[in-house]
Amino acid sequence: FPWLTTARDILAVEMESGGVYRAARERCPMLAIRGISDIIGLKRADAWTKYACASAAAFTRAFLRTRPIPVGSSVGVASDFG
Repeated sequence: FPWLTTARDILAVEMESGGVYRAARERCPMLAIRGISDIIGLKRADAWTKYACASAAAFTRAFLRTRPIPVGSSVGVASDFG
């Protein structure tokens, strides 16, 4: 019953990474990067699924290409990746 009173304010629910987190939490850090592709209760659109996969992949690639910038450095991030 608590879900019935609060579910109307929930914007998104991430369900699949819970098991991954439980398996990895003692062994290594874990970060979930997700793309939202459908709305509960509506028919899934293949185009949105492909878009969500592509956007999550693009973000992951950009995220992995970043690295810490030394404190006091005047070098911009964009110039490092040309």
